[in-house]
Amino acid sequence: MHPQISEFPRKEFYVQDDALQDSNLVKTGRNWTYKRYKHRYTWINVWGRENNGVNWDEIEKIKTEVNKFISWASKQNKEYTVAILTYYRGQEWGLRKMLRELTGYKSSFSHFKIDGVKIMLHTVDKVQGKEADIVFLSMRRTSKMINKKRKGGILGFMDNPNRLNVAITRARYQLVVVGDILNFKEGEGAIQRFTNSNKQTVGSNVMSNKKQPRTKQQYSPSKKDMFGSDYKKQWEISNKKRANRTSRNNKEWRGKD
Repeated sequence: MHPQISEFPRKEFYVQDDALQDSNLVKTGRNWTYKRYKHRYTWINVWGRENNGVNWDEIEKIKTEVNKFISWASKQNKEYTVAILTYYRGQEWGLRKMLRELTGYKSSFSHFKIDGVKIMLHTVDKVQGKEADIVFLSMRRTSKMINKKRKGGILGFMDNPNRLNVAITRARYQLVVVGDILNFKEGEGAIQRFTNSNKQTVGSNVMSNKKQPRTKQQYSPSKKDMFGSDYKKQWEISNKKRANRTSRNNKEWRGKD
């Protein structure tokens, strides 16, 4: 894997030996020219909502990022691999639903392909021993509101060092973590140290610990550009559509298990 990706796990999990080695293929092989991210370990901040074990906001963001990568990769005349990982089976179900619609592979479970790009979907517990050129890790968990301040939630098994190590060492060239960064910045443990080690955080709702959640009017500086002068009305329509989509998806999810 690329040294910018292996830097944290090498310091955190392999302090006493050289068990984690950067591949010579990464150093001398294929020239990775995908420049969407400035750092090989990037966090995309999404303050989404969990509904019956699924964070559809994260899934929509991952869909956007995967589409961007496919658009680039399809012009390179090379074969690339993508891995989409999550800790939770509910989130895996939502990601699978998205990938089936995106690729047209309606009956596929874990392996998909579109425009020469191979995509695999797994929970963290099922991906050990596998690698991909670019990995998208969906965190799903979101922070809570306590006394009008956002507070990190209890992370539970997500803070298991072995699981974290597997999740963040599957990428050869690019690791993209998608989730509520503030939720993981607070507290203690390996996952908190991993979150704070990242060099690039992107996302329209990136907030420091001292800032309050933005109001509807403040939420996006580009809202007027997106919707014109009547953006408040369009914002309400957009929220209503998302609520309807979430309700429909949750009904399907309950029908699966």
